[in-house]
Amino acid sequence: MSLSVIAQYISLAATVFIVLGILGKQKSTIMLWFSLYNVVILATYFMLGRYTGSILVSVTLIKSILFYILARKNIRPQIWILVLFELSYIIIPIFLWESATDIILIVNLLLVTYLCWQSNIKLLKFGYILSSILLITYDIIVGAYTAIIAEVVFLVSTCISIYQLYHPRANKKKEITKEDTNAPTVKKPNEENKNQ
Repeated sequence: MSLSVIAQYISLAATVFIVLGILGKQKSTIMLWFSLYNVVILATYFMLGRYTGSILVSVTLIKSILFYILARKNIRPQIWILVLFELSYIIIPIFLWESATDIILIVNLLLVTYLCWQSNIKLLKFGYILSSILLITYDIIVGAYTAIIAEVVFLVSTCISIYQLYHPRANKKKEITKEDTNAPTVKKPNEENKNQ
């Protein structure tokens, strides 16, 4: 079995981690699942021979773990941490450039790093829509076909979570109103006999 085929099977786990991440309500939970997602994507890109992508995802894994730890302690990362990671995504490809395809991944990583740094969950989720589109494009070009499935699931899950965020009634069951409780009830003949 070739590394390319193994990479496709391994990246199926990314689908599970991405769904668990997007369903997370707290930033720390989201960052934990995305860290596991990054481990799987790192292995996938490495097996597909995308070494620049692998190294960039390694940096992203470090960032995800750091942001997870900070979110657990309810500490917002300082601006220098954001700048450090953003610069690493620009400097690393200068030395390890493989192709113009890497630009898609770089733009995505710059975007996601900024989104994870700030604490606005709504902005984070909207940004993930653009991120998914960028990663689907990158994965098509590099041949990470099962990773595309994870990104499509992530895109759909993100859209659903945004809908639920802005339409709270989509989450609630029908509430009983005063009118419903005051409505007359009609008893069946058998119920009247039981009450006597």
